[in-house]
Amino acid sequence: MQDDLTTKDVRIELETTLQALQKSPCSVIEDYLIELLKHVKEQLAENEGYRAGISVELALGVPATWTLKVYRDMQMALETAIKRSQFGSSENIFIISEPEAAAACILEGSPKRVKVEEGETIVVCDADGGSVVSPRHSKPLACLSADNNRMW
Repeated sequence: MQDDLTTKDVRIELETTLQALQKSPCSVIEDYLIELLKHVKEQLAENEGYRAGISVELALGVPATWTLKVYRDMQMALETAIKRSQFGSSENIFIISEPEAAAACILEGSPKRVKVEEGETIVVCDADGGSVVSPRHSKPLACLSADNNRMW
C-alpha cells in the first residue's frame, strides 16, 4: 500500500486487523489475487472452454500516482498469485497505468476507430479518488502499435 499521507488513515485503521491476522499488507493482497485468479480460471473453464496449458495474458491497470516501490510490490504479489493459483505466467503480465489503459481502450475499442495521426496529442483525465491525473500522450503511445492495431 502506498506509504503517503493519502493512505495514512487507512493504514492506521488496518494495522490492528493485520496484526491479529499475522499478515502483511502484501500478503493480504497476494491472498486476494490468488482467489481472484482461481475464480477467473474456473469461470473461463466453465464458460469459455479454458484448460491447463492454454496461454493466458494478464493485464493490470494501476493508479498513475503509484510509486515505483508500490508498483513493484503489486507486480511481485501478482507473480506469487500466478504461481499459487496455477493460472497464467509471469512472462505474460502487462501492467499499465489506468490513464494509459483508458486511452488504449478508447483508441482500440471505439466503434468508429479513433485515428490519431503523428504529432497529435491525446489527453486523458483520470478523476478517480477525487483528484485528477491528466497525462498527455503524443503518438505513438507506449501501449499501442498503430501499424497492427494491437495493444502491447
